[in-house]
Order: sequence, then C-alpha cells, then structure tokens
Amino acid sequence: MTSALEVVRQEINEQVRQRATAVLMLTSGDPEVEEPNDLGDLDSFSVVQLILSLEDYYQVSLLEDMPTFEGKTFEDLTEFVIERIDRQEAAAEANKAGTAG
Repeated sequence: MTSALEVVRQEINEQVRQRATAVLMLTSGDPEVEEPNDLGDLDSFSVVQLILSLEDYYQVSLLEDMPTFEGKTFEDLTEFVIERIDRQEAAAEANKAGTAG
C-alpha cells in the first residue's frame, strides 16, 4: 500500500517533470522537444523558469534557497520542494500559535 506522503511525492515529481518539459519547449522554441531526463538537460535560464513556475504553483519560496540546492535530478528537486513546503507550513503554524496566545 502506498503512503499518503509517497502519493504526494509522486504528484510533485510528475508536476516537476511536466513543467520542466513545458519550460524546455518554450525556451527552445521546439514543440517536439523530448522530455528532459534530469536538471542537466536544462540551461540555467530554463532552471530559473522551472523554479518560478513551481513557486507559483505551490505558493512556496524556492528561488532564494537555490544556492543551497545541490541536486541534479528531478527527484532531488522534488525533495527540495517538499522540504520547502514543510518548512513554510511549519512556520505558518508557529506563527498562528504565536498570535493565538
């Protein structure tokens, strides 16, 4: 049986891959572009566009933390996104608890 966290991880990974392909199509101007295998298939401009797209979709800050990102795969980026979502949700909960008391 698949855990809820694994389902979320799979959904985010699929979103990362779809958005990476869309960004690559837009930046290359080639609608027949193959799906990228990992982040190395994207140039730096495309990576920034991907990160901004993910920020918008998940409403989470990613770009300012990118200097700490050392991954190379879409799975690595998925974990990075999940960590930032968790961090942001924890901060929001702490903030809410602090204002409630």
